[in-house]
Amino acid sequence: MAEHAQRNITARDLELWRMPSIQQQMPVVFSKDARWDEYDGHCASCGERIPAQDLRGIVRHPLATVAEIEAVGVCHGCRLVTRFLHRLHEDMRVTGLTRGGWGEWHPCPSWTTRLRAGIRAVLVAALRDLFRR
Repeated sequence: MAEHAQRNITARDLELWRMPSIQQQMPVVFSKDARWDEYDGHCASCGERIPAQDLRGIVRHPLATVAEIEAVGVCHGCRLVTRFLHRLHEDMRVTGLTRGGWGEWHPCPSWTTRLRAGIRAVLVAALRDLFRR
């Protein structure tokens, strides 16, 4: 989901690097009980996760249903900077720049979220059968 990795550091990269970590600016909370608790970045060169303290920038809220993250992350293994520009949506989509233009991703729900959904589905089906009798 990263734009690309660079060795050349721009003035904007330095400006973003001087800002707080993205993790310090989380969570992003929307009105319909939707929230993003974390944001991970991966090096565009090697794919390794960038440590939270090395992913810095700004979280903006241009709309009530959208948060925008503009950040840079430093991969110490590659000695490269990866730039990030993503939008977090209230419906839990992520949109952002890729090498080929704008892309869209849907996060995988955690195992606890999947478990709750499964239990809920079983209970709803059981209650439905109970009241049909």
